[in-house]
Amino acid sequence: MAPNASMTAYFSFFISRPGSPSVSLPDAAQPIAQSQTAWQQRLAWATARIPQLTTDIPGLSAYYRRSVASGLVCIWDNPDFVSQPFLATCGLDGGAMCAYLWDIAGYVPRMSTLMLGEDIRKIARNFTAIDLRKFYAVTPGGLLIE
Repeated sequence: MAPNASMTAYFSFFISRPGSPSVSLPDAAQPIAQSQTAWQQRLAWATARIPQLTTDIPGLSAYYRRSVASGLVCIWDNPDFVSQPFLATCGLDGGAMCAYLWDIAGYVPRMSTLMLGEDIRKIARNFTAIDLRKFYAVTPGGLLIE
């Protein structure tokens, strides 16, 4: 590659147990393109109900729209989770996959309500069934955390 040039490389890997049959991996560019399309759709969905920012300050509108991404990684869609969607505290590292009452009723209630629309009611209903004097969180599978 020439100095000051750039290139893109894609890598795929598969994790399996020793002795498991090998699996042929898809072209790495295909799932990346699918992921990019999915994120664009999710961003359009999430920003459809929140206030829009119009400004003449270069980059400020793009910064505002990108800030929504921190909320998007916390919204999980999985049919096995206790609610659809499931609003977790964190997402990417997997370390905080619980939903806490203060996440939707304290820190960010306005933005989560705008982003989730009517779905926020399902999440709130899950908390009404919890004895909050004893439990403080719910896991994706519905387990209560003391």
